[in-house]
Amino acid sequence: MTNPPSVKSRSLRSAVALAAAAAIVAAPLTAQSGRTPAPARHSMVTSSHYLASAVGTDVLRKGGNAVDAAVATALALAVTLPFAGNIGGGGFMVYHGADGKATTFNFREKAPLAATATMYLNDTGAVRNNSNHEGLLSVGVPGTVAGLALAHQGLGSRPWKELVQPAVDLAEKGIPLSMKKKISREIPNWVTRPATLASTFCAMGPNRMEI
Repeated sequence: MTNPPSVKSRSLRSAVALAAAAAIVAAPLTAQSGRTPAPARHSMVTSSHYLASAVGTDVLRKGGNAVDAAVATALALAVTLPFAGNIGGGGFMVYHGADGKATTFNFREKAPLAATATMYLNDTGAVRNNSNHEGLLSVGVPGTVAGLALAHQGLGSRPWKELVQPAVDLAEKGIPLSMKKKISREIPNWVTRPATLASTFCAMGPNRMEI
């Protein structure tokens, strides 16, 4: 990872943070569906969920820069679309400032310190019960929050608490969902984890599952 530039002036507001940067028009609180073109004159935030993009847009409107918007958007995605903005995982941020300086933050997950090269293998050298993808041994050490914090520390301009709060609000107040069809397609993969499926998505009976 290169050292982040020290520039923290308002000119950063026009910078491009490829991780999440800049502004769509805020939409009413409805479930997400389809794609709508969104023109912008000065900046644009784009993400996999419109509510998270709206969070980043609001940060820019309040004087935040592109990194501030990227951080707030990523944290909001952890609520609105967890597999796209997961704080339990990792990622990258590529930054290019208005001054021409660029840097990259690599905060992908890492293996635990106690991990070994043979921890997934049985006595014959084959992977044991898909343990490299499922179960406790498959879990990496998350890097998302640490990476976002590092980017904010070097390049952000708004208080960290201000960037986290929108995600907290979304989590506490709830969001509309439009995932029924996708959830229905995933049920065959979830039946092996009935406790998680039942507690999160559906009421289960002896012969049925309801979403």
